[in-house]
Amino acid sequence: FRKQKLPEQWGSVKLALAATIPELLEKCHTADDYCVIPIENSTTGLVMDTIRAYQVYGADWPNELRIIGDLWLPIHHSALVRKMGRKSKSFTRVFSHQQALDQCRTYIGLQALAVGGITSSTAEAARLVASDAKYSDAIAIASPFASRMYRLRRIQDSIETSYTNATRFHLISSYLCRNQMRPNRTAIIFSPPAAVGSLARIIDC
Repeated sequence: FRKQKLPEQWGSVKLALAATIPELLEKCHTADDYCVIPIENSTTGLVMDTIRAYQVYGADWPNELRIIGDLWLPIHHSALVRKMGRKSKSFTRVFSHQQALDQCRTYIGLQALAVGGITSSTAEAARLVASDAKYSDAIAIASPFASRMYRLRRIQDSIETSYTNATRFHLISSYLCRNQMRPNRTAIIFSPPAAVGSLARIIDC
């Protein structure tokens, strides 16, 4: 989903893919590079892969990266299968990222699917199902874009439980201003001690 839509003011851009959040941050080398990273979903809350990556780097982000803005995007999931796969009622397994699985719990339950594996991204789930005939009984939950990329068949669209499902993405770069884009967010991540009133004392500072 990170490559599904980009801000119009960026114009034409070349997309570089990464399997994990840390790998994506490491790929952002120059002032002309931008990362689009999911931070929060309207259905499932914080994206913990991103939070953990932020905590690992702390104040020492690679390549002097900064959060320069954010955007909300509607997220719609599709059920993807191999083109030579089985009939729609004979699928038994589902693969996807944990966030997508959580956002599609109702569909997974109605189809009585067992989670065959949790992948590093929804695109990785699509690639996995497309990679081998042993996944002919499997469904990948991913974007419609992934069906074209990996030549999979879409058996159902918009399978997310909430039709208002949306994800907030951070825009990250080492360059503060490009094409009139200005930093418009400050992000603070902290862990208060496990004591009564600790959060209140931090807020009062």
